Amino acid sequence: MVVGVSLAGYSTDFWAAYVKYEATYAKQLGLTLNGPISANGDAATQASQIQTMINQHVNALLVNPVDSAAISTSDALAAKAHIPVVMMDVGPTS
Repeated sequence: MVVGVSLAGYSTDFWAAYVKYEATYAKQLGLTLNGPISANGDAATQASQIQTMINQHVNALLVNPVDSAAISTSDALAAKAHIPVVMMDVGPTS
């Protein structure tokens, strides 16, 4: 199973720890991670990165949205492709 991971950024201690945790447990569970990819705080970059992962047919997405309104489009595209999405920290607002 391939899990795509898109983060708003991971320069904080929390997200740096999350990235380490994620890699450790993905390996234990036999998951392949596509990412984590940092959008560096740019919603358009994040949308493009998520579209790429959808085109690569990941099995699921873990997303820490840059912008709660902008992420709705990516969420809808993933749903159309039957890819489950888990939003972390911030959810879509529209």
